[in-house]
Amino acid sequence: MKYVTRELTIWNKYVSNGYDNYDDEIEVNLKLGSQGWFWLYDSGDRVKIYNNSSFNWKFEFPEDFDSLYVHARFYYTKDLIIELVVADTALSMDSDKTFMFWNCGDTTDTEYPFPACFTEVDSL
Repeated sequence: MKYVTRELTIWNKYVSNGYDNYDDEIEVNLKLGSQGWFWLYDSGDRVKIYNNSSFNWKFEFPEDFDSLYVHARFYYTKDLIIELVVADTALSMDSDKTFMFWNCGDTTDTEYPFPACFTEVDSL
């Protein structure tokens, strides 16, 4: 079986709206299709990406099987209940990819769910 090396880079460009208790970091976990769709990191071991920073992964994928699921989140508290701001995406790693986690909606929004998105970018 032939393998190819692919890189995934995620940038954290989220900006707090002042109500989300954002502490300048997101947690990222991944599932690789070629590894049976199991989470790559245990609950407490997720990669943390700090504000205006990025993290880069390199994977060896079977040439004909390169699917990836990405889950990024951070916690905030609302009325003593812990909530999550989450952005997920599934993608085909047919080439190296760079994604940005950011406020894809109105940053003045103060009602849950606070908007966050993944957007593929060419470079930052």
